[in-house]
Amino acid sequence: MILVSKYSKRDDGMKTKKLLPLFVLAGLLVSVVGCGSAESEESSDSSDYSSENDTTNVDEESNEDEETPEELNEELMNEAVEADFVAINSGETEVGTKVFVEGEVSALVDDSVFEQFTISSEEGDGVGMYEVQLVNTTEAAYAEGDIVTVYGTVGDPDESTGMPIINATVIIK
Repeated sequence: MILVSKYSKRDDGMKTKKLLPLFVLAGLLVSVVGCGSAESEESSDSSDYSSENDTTNVDEESNEDEETPEELNEELMNEAVEADFVAINSGETEVGTKVFVEGEVSALVDDSVFEQFTISSEEGDGVGMYEVQLVNTTEAAYAEGDIVTVYGTVGDPDESTGMPIINATVIIK
C-alpha cells in the first residue's frame, strides 16, 4: 500500500520547477536595472571628468594672468592718492579707495588680530589720525615715533572710536 500525502517529494520538485523561471526572471530584471545605473553613472562620471578638466584649464589660464603681490603693491603705490582725513572721516571718500599717508606712528596696538597702529599726519591746518591695519605687508620694522608712509585702501571706520581705517599692504620707513 502506498500512502500519498499532501507533502510528497514529487510535489516539492514541481513547485521548485515552477518557481525557477520566476527566480531567473527576477535575476534578469535586477541585472538589467543594475546595468542601466552603471551606464548613467559612467556617463555622469565622464561629464564630471571633462568639467574638471575644463575648470583646471581655466584655473591654469587665470593663474598666468594673476599678478604677484609685488606687482599688486607696485600698482597700489602708483594709483594711490594722498589721504584726506576730512574727506575720509565724512564718508566722501569711498571704502576701497587706494590711498597713502605719511606721518608719525603714534600708538601701537597689541591686542588686535592684525598688526595695528595709529598714524598722525599733518594735513592742511590740522592733524589727521588714522588707524592702520597691516595686511600681508612686507616685514618693515617700525616703532612709536617713526615717520612712515603707508599705502593701502580705505576701510570702514573703527566701530568703537569712529577713527578712519587704512588697510595697508605697504609700509615704508
